[in-house]
Amino acid sequence: MSKKIVIITVIVIVAILIGLGVYQFVNRGKGNVPRLDSSITMSPETLNPARKNMYYLQTLYTTGFAESDKLDWSLASGTIPSGLILETDTRGCIVAEKCPAVQTSRGLLSGTVTDEPSTYNFTIKIDGAGKTFQKSYELVVK
Repeated sequence: MSKKIVIITVIVIVAILIGLGVYQFVNRGKGNVPRLDSSITMSPETLNPARKNMYYLQTLYTTGFAESDKLDWSLASGTIPSGLILETDTRGCIVAEKCPAVQTSRGLLSGTVTDEPSTYNFTIKIDGAGKTFQKSYELVVK
């Protein structure tokens, strides 16, 4: 082999090794970071304001779960105003004890707000079919 070929080969090998080292340095620890499942969404983007001592109803929608998936809607963090509850939307069933288990991709935030006017920040969590999704909201009570 000529000296030129040996030098070029060494330069190429060194460049590859340096490139791999830089890649590993830049991407260190990223394997442990959970990735957002971009197939799941929740709407609306913002909540309608509520009024103290008045009934409030906000339907929440999610996509990315099968309609047959049993979803658990819960509060992951923060506080919702007193008098409101978060639950799976089972509207359409007149006699509750005769209704089959309803599977839905809708949630309800409903009730009569009894807290004083303020701004409430909270995160809603949806679990189902081995997937979890969270979305943060702000609810203004007037």
